[in-house]
Amino acid sequence: MNKKKTIILLAIGILVVTILSIGVTYSYMKPKAEKENNQTEIGINNCAKITLKDNNSTINLTNMYPMEEEMGLQTTPYEFTISSTCEEYTGFNLYLLTYSENEIDDNLIRYGITSKNDTVLETNLITKEEASDISTKEIEEINQGVNKGYNKIYKIYSNNIPLKGESEYKLHIWIDENANNDTMNKNIKLGVIVKGYEREETMAEYLIAHKDNTLIYHDGKPDYEGMVNAYLEAEDYNYRYSGGNDEVNNYICFGGDCSNDPTNDNYLYLYRIIGLFDDDKDGNYNLKLIRADYATSIETGTLGGYIGNSTDSAYDGYKNKIGVYYWNTTYGVEAYDENKNQWYLSNLNKVNLNNYFLNTFLGKGNDIKTNPNEWQQMIENHTWITGGFGIWNNAVRASTKTVFQYELGDNRFNINDICDLLDNSKCTMNILQTKSYIGLMYVSDFVYAKKEINWNYSSTNNPKINKEMNWLVLNSLEWTITRYNDANHIYFIASNQTCGVNSFRPHCNSANLRQVFYLKTNVKKASNSGDGEAESPYIIDINNY
Repeated sequence: MNKKKTIILLAIGILVVTILSIGVTYSYMKPKAEKENNQTEIGINNCAKITLKDNNSTINLTNMYPMEEEMGLQTTPYEFTISSTCEEYTGFNLYLLTYSENEIDDNLIRYGITSKNDTVLETNLITKEEASDISTKEIEEINQGVNKGYNKIYKIYSNNIPLKGESEYKLHIWIDENANNDTMNKNIKLGVIVKGYEREETMAEYLIAHKDNTLIYHDGKPDYEGMVNAYLEAEDYNYRYSGGNDEVNNYICFGGDCSNDPTNDNYLYLYRIIGLFDDDKDGNYNLKLIRADYATSIETGTLGGYIGNSTDSAYDGYKNKIGVYYWNTTYGVEAYDENKNQWYLSNLNKVNLNNYFLNTFLGKGNDIKTNPNEWQQMIENHTWITGGFGIWNNAVRASTKTVFQYELGDNRFNINDICDLLDNSKCTMNILQTKSYIGLMYVSDFVYAKKEINWNYSSTNNPKINKEMNWLVLNSLEWTITRYNDANHIYFIASNQTCGVNSFRPHCNSANLRQVFYLKTNVKKASNSGDGEAESPYIIDINNY
């Protein structure tokens, strides 16, 4: 990995000092800088800065005591923004410093980093990683700032600052639930250090900088002259590839060497980019990938939901090894039964995708939880929206934006909708979302892959539009991750006759599938990368991750 060039260190005495008094009703953080408009701004260099929210110089930790993570993340956070107007790409590391006078052991202090929209980005004991990238000169600066009173420095978080953009964060601090009552009425003194550095361009940033008319930014505004359906964009401020198969150059090599020849074993590593997604809304985008062809039983195994290999005569691809699977293997279930037709309980999800494919095929025998290999480390542990379509059954028969709104947007299922249909004992968030590494495409992924001029047409009964103007079409039956709102049907992409959206019972109908996953935001493009065509896919830099 290339060494990162340090821009500057914000020493603790300059930035902020935190004092937590456990067992009392308040605690405070006091920025050591001049305040303007109830904020404190400190420069990282002449084009980047950190802005600390004043918050009356206090953080309310009423009734503070040892607590579990869920409660710790509900404590009042310390909020800060890191922004840049730099021409070069910039990243930052965040550290916590403990003092030698502290009355509570470092290994009992926990932290949580959340984004602006409260997505949890990182939680752990602060002792998870003692800093090894602080120079002797920087240690001297820190010592001066804290009067030679510090104990240890721990690295707790790293991220990119968007080019000429900003990211907002919230820092939570609490005492680990395993601490005993001896921590009550004891003092902790902590400090925050931010260290900025120059970094290389990410793969997502490259794609945005070189985007053509097939990579659409969903902000509700036209991306190019002549675009007619911008009003049907998802308006979630993400990027998606749209267009016919011969127009969209979004092939990417993941997991090894790649080939676009179905008879070559390296063909199994060829993927395509659905789009670039910033679910945390911090300006950093995850690449969302999908297999370029249907998953083979070599990749996803012959257990779980597997029932055999494809015999679809209409499909002329790698059909002798294409696996056919049940979405769910439980037969004869009741509608809305959370113990049956829910994605988080599906064997296709648990056995085939997030075990065999992730750990056996992609991991080459490693377990991502204990011994991840280099390729596994690039995959984000993502929260998938799995509640299904909202109340309106006919959502897929409408325009693209309606599909999105009833699947992932404002009109999707919420927990109250589910509770109206279930007894309260089954009203859990597992019904609505699942956190895992590997999933399937959403229906909205499929409908937005159509050429933009066709977004206002239904994706159910338009064979010409579906087949010729949608790069995601492969001409055989394929599962999506999206449930029908009665939980007894799952949406799939139909075969060569229409290639539209329809629904199956998940436990007595079978279909092909394509693995889908999100890459972490710091993935980079290799120097020998291609241009995104099938014969010359983008290549991920495995040596500079």
